[in-house]
Amino acid sequence: NKGFVVGGGGDDQDPPVDTRKNFLATALWTATVKTDASGIVKASFTAPDNLTRYRLMAIASEGATRFGSAQSGITINKPLMVEPALPRFARIDDELLVKAIVHNTTAQSGDVEVQLTLDDRADFIAEEREFILASTQPNATKPEGKTWKKTVSLKAKETASVAFPVKFARTGEAKWKWQVKTAKWSDATALEDGMESKFNVEHPVAELRDVRYATI
Repeated sequence: NKGFVVGGGGDDQDPPVDTRKNFLATALWTATVKTDASGIVKASFTAPDNLTRYRLMAIASEGATRFGSAQSGITINKPLMVEPALPRFARIDDELLVKAIVHNTTAQSGDVEVQLTLDDRADFIAEEREFILASTQPNATKPEGKTWKKTVSLKAKETASVAFPVKFARTGEAKWKWQVKTAKWSDATALEDGMESKFNVEHPVAELRDVRYATI
């Protein structure tokens, strides 16, 4: 009987969660690399923070007439991951639900704490709204200033979403911090993930009025 182990439950003494913010579509591009005597090429680089699948491609040449190519792939992930579901942009006074998609890639289960921290571009909506369904509220927690913490249960290999109602207040680039960490978990190893999201908050666009004149 393994029971549940409390880990990362929000103690003030817990170390901060590392935040992923360096996201690159291309992890490495090297135009010219020479092989060693065994025909092997080595390249080192700082991996970006993307949790995704990268395609590896290599094109080799020798002399003026000999060419070859090959490709493979590599998947980068974590045992516990958080992925924001956001619009590409927003307008001032827009009200909507933004979601944290939480992925549990392990064979363990339990409760995790999901936290969203806003900047000054937006505020949480604590009041009732028609578009906020009861099913999107996993518990009755309330925001504390610019931070809102919610708890959701995850089974092994399960993905779940946690919704946060927000209202946009100022224009500019919004930078929000998303975090997830195990709170009551069926394994002694505490898991966590964090990332920073960015998108633009803009002024409302005036309706386009097209006026045409003709002389008959």
